[in-house]
Amino acid sequence: MVEDFFFLPNNLRKSFDWLVEHTCFCAIDPRQRADYVLAASTALRSEGKMFAIFYIDPDTDCGPPFAISKRELSELFDPHFRLLDEWVPQEAFPGSENRELVRLLQKR
Repeated sequence: MVEDFFFLPNNLRKSFDWLVEHTCFCAIDPRQRADYVLAASTALRSEGKMFAIFYIDPDTDCGPPFAISKRELSELFDPHFRLLDEWVPQEAFPGSENRELVRLLQKR
């Protein structure tokens, strides 16, 4: 099945228990971030969870990947999600060490 995440058909809305995010959020145009968060919230069932690996400190100024701070993540996600846990992964792909942040989120 192939669908546009930003425009899920009605039969896929509120139909997922989990979403896994890894490098999609950092690759989209930063102007699409609020739309991404809304799409993630729309895709999940009530109290659904999201396991996300965000790229916090990419080694580029112009992107992608596009940088984002923990504060910006909270501003975007907090209205729709509750932060359950977060950590910096102990292992990462070469070049990504200490540049990733894992967040476990639950839909509000």
